[in-house]
Amino acid sequence: MNGALKMIKPLNILRLKSLHPMTEFAPTWDIPIGTDVWEYSKIDIIENWLINNEDRFKKLYSPSDNDGGTGLGKESLTSRFFQYNIFKFSNELPELNDLFKFIQLRYLDYTRQNYAQIRNCNIVCWYNVVRKGEQIKEHAHGTDPLIYLSGNMHLNNYKTKTHYRCPIDKKSMISLDNLKGDISIFPSWLPHYTDIHSEDPLRVSIGFDIHVNEDERTPSSHELHTPFMNKDFFEKLRPELI
Repeated sequence: MNGALKMIKPLNILRLKSLHPMTEFAPTWDIPIGTDVWEYSKIDIIENWLINNEDRFKKLYSPSDNDGGTGLGKESLTSRFFQYNIFKFSNELPELNDLFKFIQLRYLDYTRQNYAQIRNCNIVCWYNVVRKGEQIKEHAHGTDPLIYLSGNMHLNNYKTKTHYRCPIDKKSMISLDNLKGDISIFPSWLPHYTDIHSEDPLRVSIGFDIHVNEDERTPSSHELHTPFMNKDFFEKLRPELI
């Protein structure tokens, strides 16, 4: 899929970048983190729906020892992250369709600014509910050869930051405030963590992984995957990219 993309409001690209190497064997890195704010009037509706459905999701999906390395534990909603996809519930919460489109547009600009190929891909999406005294510990979303992009979004203003750390140099880090509507897109292998949540109101965030189809000519058959980008999607979105 090719096409000149010129967004009205470009995604803000921050870079975890090394100094210029002085020898042949000095490490180098240049890691793009795309950020934006979803200025959406109904974001509170999404937050309330997610909070109200936490117990329902915990009953529907079994607890797991795999909490994605977040440290939130077996009983957390996060330990069910690989069992559902919130975009499958857009019939109950139509506002999720607006979120889906927003992420698509941000993905297209992320690839444009990084001179990267637009790929046929799918998305899986979950959410995290963090209570006072808890935190999301350092983790990454994968390192396999087909790994692609991940992201998160916060649904209110929180006195926490998310810290993105270069895996080669622990001192090389970008820290972002967790504010209402903030979205970040980054390579899935990038380690990240949050501060301890110190307030009584629940801290609610959405996480997602964008997966490249192993055979980019056909959609993935994985039941949790929602088709995210292909030629048809691109053509429908093209008018909003000019």
